[in-house]
Amino acid sequence: MAVMVVVIFGLFMVVLDITIVNIAIPNLQTDFGASLSDVSWVSTGYSLAEGIGIPLTPYFSALMGTSGSICCCWPSLRLARLSAAWHGASRC
Repeated sequence: MAVMVVVIFGLFMVVLDITIVNIAIPNLQTDFGASLSDVSWVSTGYSLAEGIGIPLTPYFSALMGTSGSICCCWPSLRLARLSAAWHGASRC
């Protein structure tokens, strides 16, 4: 039963994270003056990195230990995409 609660909570957090990234898309469009198709890659990169990283979490935790996520300011849309992907990978 406890495992099921942890899994459900983890899935809820993944959905919440992706929702927050999607809500920020209009602000990213305004701040960077980019089109919707360009900015949508931020959400896509975040989702892909998180989806790939979740199954690899036990391996990397044993290898490197636990670590926090990286916070940064985005001077360009390219760095926003890379940061979102890195953040998605580090949240696992």
